[in-house]
Amino acid sequence: MKFLTLLFAFIGISLAIFSQTTHKKKDIHEHRMNVRKAANYYLRKKLNPSPEFSVQYNSLFLGLQGYRKKDTLLATRVINRLYLLNDILFYRLMRIRLEWEFKQHLVRSSLDSVGFLLKNNIDSAKYFYMLALYFRDSMMENLARRLGYVKATYDGSEIVDWRKLTSLKWGDRRVIESPHEFLGPVEPNFKVGRFRDSSIFYFKKAIDNDPTEFHYLKEFLLFMSNLPENKDAEIQQVINSKLDNYTRKEKKWIRNRGY
Repeated sequence: MKFLTLLFAFIGISLAIFSQTTHKKKDIHEHRMNVRKAANYYLRKKLNPSPEFSVQYNSLFLGLQGYRKKDTLLATRVINRLYLLNDILFYRLMRIRLEWEFKQHLVRSSLDSVGFLLKNNIDSAKYFYMLALYFRDSMMENLARRLGYVKATYDGSEIVDWRKLTSLKWGDRRVIESPHEFLGPVEPNFKVGRFRDSSIFYFKKAIDNDPTEFHYLKEFLLFMSNLPENKDAEIQQVINSKLDNYTRKEKKWIRNRGY
């Protein structure tokens, strides 16, 4: 009897571990796929992809600045495909973001072209989200140049080495002791100011305009968690005010991140 009890216990534990591993793999698959598969999703000639944040969308922008030449050619094909969908706000913003990534610099003026496409709060949220990304990446570019994370191109231009920047330690003394450089310069005639504060401001604007879109909150939390200073109070304030808008699965993601 004791032997049978131990046998069933062993089988139960084994099944639990297998189930947990399978779930974990499934969870990873749901949030990330091969970049080439993601690109091909948008390249299919007869495909009219849904204009929403998806696994394909997230995967397409995963590690873009670490792409090799052949990946850059693939991304260029995606950009050309997105030009055919230029009258759809989501795809115009997506194309602008891809162009930012592969031209190795950010152009604020390109966002001015979407103004006439903003019809409602949901559209505005997409626009504010892109502004948040613009200031976030501007901050990271500014920090990279401060720390010397740059490389030369074939024509002698100096660009940010984004791959090297992924090794950045946020506890680095140079980051902590250089708050002015980290926050970024103050833009003239801009009401919010530094890059970091501007990014936070526009993430919040996106969340406020479309509180049911979890993607905005998720990106906001990931950004805030990378900041060297403690932002827990501000994070909790945003979460608590919007929590009722999210699904059980999305709330679980928040809890698993420790918020």
